[in-house]
Amino acid sequence: MKPKLSSAQRDEIRIHIKNGVDISPLINNYSIAGEDFTGAVIKTFNRPDEDISGVVLANTVIGEDGQVNNLNRAIAMNCNFRRSTWKGDTWFRKANLSYTSMRDMFAPYSDLRGTNLCHCDFCGAIIQIITPRGIGAKFSDDFFKEFEKQFNVEIIRKKPNASHL
Repeated sequence: MKPKLSSAQRDEIRIHIKNGVDISPLINNYSIAGEDFTGAVIKTFNRPDEDISGVVLANTVIGEDGQVNNLNRAIAMNCNFRRSTWKGDTWFRKANLSYTSMRDMFAPYSDLRGTNLCHCDFCGAIIQIITPRGIGAKFSDDFFKEFEKQFNVEIIRKKPNASHL
């Protein structure tokens, strides 16, 4: 288990954020659950198998072109990714992102296979759901009802074939 950030470390992070400096080295070996990194630049973001629930990454720029942001199997419940930009390839495979705000999130190279996306806010989000990178992603029933209503279409849901997961 990673240690929590101290108040002195949070102060240093705030200064880096204010100056547009990458905070990756400051958070790399620490727990970030519940932390607020609004407006940060985070060039290296690898948190597989970690609990980062409640983290605020609003208005952040995460990753670098040509790199991987690995959040496979992460628990990222009730996070705020609003207006975040995810550069490079972002893996959320089999993660739990339930109750997370992804409003206006830009993650065009995201891999959401098997990810729990129940009760998330996707308004304006650019993510890959209708490609093989979205196979097995789990959504709330109301997600599809809202989609049907907004676009005046009928969605017919099929049971997933276990061989695709």
